Amino acid sequence: MQESTANKREQLISVPAVILLGVVIVMLLVLLFPRKGTFEDQRYIKNPDQLSIAYLKTILKLQPDNIPLRLTLAQQYIAISKWQQAKQLIDNFNFQNANDKVLADIINLQAHTIQYASTKKDDPARFKILAKTRDILARMDISHFNPAQLQTLAKIALSLNRPAIAANIYQQLASQDVKNPAKWWALAGKWARASSQNKLARLYYLNAYKASADKKTAAKYAGLSVITTIEANQQQLAVESLNEYLRVFPDNKYFLESIVAAYKALGDLQKAAHWNRLLWKSQGQNNEKIILNQIELE
Repeated sequence: MQESTANKREQLISVPAVILLGVVIVMLLVLLFPRKGTFEDQRYIKNPDQLSIAYLKTILKLQPDNIPLRLTLAQQYIAISKWQQAKQLIDNFNFQNANDKVLADIINLQAHTIQYASTKKDDPARFKILAKTRDILARMDISHFNPAQLQTLAKIALSLNRPAIAANIYQQLASQDVKNPAKWWALAGKWARASSQNKLARLYYLNAYKASADKKTAAKYAGLSVITTIEANQQQLAVESLNEYLRVFPDNKYFLESIVAAYKALGDLQKAAHWNRLLWKSQGQNNEKIILNQIELE
């Protein structure tokens, strides 16, 4: 009888059973107390589902001061357009770390943007929601934003019809992204121009020209800088820029045509005629056609 009891006891605490119990305990610890950095994983944010949200909610109840977890859950709610739940997680919560505060500010803006987009067009509150959302956007300090966050913010600015703010965000991006600044300078120029800031657009396109890696792209941005200079009624500056560009692109038809038109606008027909001759020669025209064109110019 005693031997039978001993055998049963041995079976209850067998090695496989101990291993299995250990594995279960480890899994529970991992689930309930995940390692630091787990919730910054983009898989939690980009692929939200009800199961992952339920899991994050459960862990947050156990760890209410876990800020990465709180922010990840809020981002998941944003991803599925549940802006109220996202706001509840960040409202009145003290984010002391600068990076956490930046992310919380973005989530707050995204929540208001979703709220505005989901409000019916005939709802009297729609205009007030839009005004508040735009105000939040305008007051954001973007100096601590990383490139990915700046791109998100620029898209939101454009969705709210705030091209001037988008232009400012893109110029900030250009100063951060050393690998491809020309792209961001050009977008800054595009949206500065869209907001009728032609002088600023010219500077942005000029920076895009200087930062361009190939000659074809450089010529494109140089041309846009000329267009915005003329749109800003700065004919003399346009002439100076065109003289510079024609040293780099001597046969560029657009630059040649533009400098002829610019000198004509300034009343300097002698220089206009000089560049007009070069224009026609660059196009392979004979002397007879050049003379006829010269008569039209005068």
